[in-house]
Amino acid sequence: AGTSNVLAGFHYGIPVFGTMAHSFIMSYEKEIDAFRAFTKTFPNKSTLLIDTYDDLAGVQKAAVVAKELEKHGFKLGGVRLDSGDLAEISKKVRKTLDDKGLQYVKIFASGDLDEFKIAELLEKEAEIDAFGVGTKMGTSADKPYVDVIYKLCETINKRGDFSPIMKLSEGKVTLPGRKQVHRFKDKNGNYSKDVIALVDEKTKGEPLLHKVMEKGEITIELPSLEEIRATAVKNLSKLPAKYKKLTNAPTYPVELSQDLDNMIQKLKKKLQSASKL
Repeated sequence: AGTSNVLAGFHYGIPVFGTMAHSFIMSYEKEIDAFRAFTKTFPNKSTLLIDTYDDLAGVQKAAVVAKELEKHGFKLGGVRLDSGDLAEISKKVRKTLDDKGLQYVKIFASGDLDEFKIAELLEKEAEIDAFGVGTKMGTSADKPYVDVIYKLCETINKRGDFSPIMKLSEGKVTLPGRKQVHRFKDKNGNYSKDVIALVDEKTKGEPLLHKVMEKGEITIELPSLEEIRATAVKNLSKLPAKYKKLTNAPTYPVELSQDLDNMIQKLKKKLQSASKL
């Protein structure tokens, strides 16, 4: 994984990848001249964009350049498809490359891709080795906003005593008291469920909430971007496949502990009684 954003690569240590723009190719009279100029500057593992005029003609020229690079001890990294029927074109491009002894050349695809389009391409057995996702990765197209609202769950009096409180509005009931979330695993170490419990409850699950800030000051050493990514990959690997399906995925189980549920029922009765005239 990597980024085409050079500044992000510089600041965060992310591997930088990229190909070329259509405008670069169009600035040359001949497509193959653009390929040669690009690989002269980046002779090893370059990726050539072959769809500016015609994919099948473009891959023929890319193959010529790949063979020229081999004579100088370099290898072409890949070719990129950016338009048209990517599944069908990729198969034709793969055959052309293989027929010319360029089995090592990868095929990349881009062009307004998202997880659903990628899944569709995989189902069609597209000959694509990697996907370049830009717009749908850098924006939240399907959910352009997140409702983040402060909800009071506990108050403290002058004596320092805490009192749990909750909201009973229809469709917006809140959970009272300070809480902890505990994650449970099955015998294979995969995640099986989360349990929301009161902060001082003891369970057999792994507590997920840890203090990271106090009085406006960060109290931990912040992880690097690579550490964050590694943690995300590790956690996703422990989530059963059925919960990661793009469509018709079941909801991951999240339960309330018995003590929290008891508090809710007790507080409901108290609030409902107090609300009567």
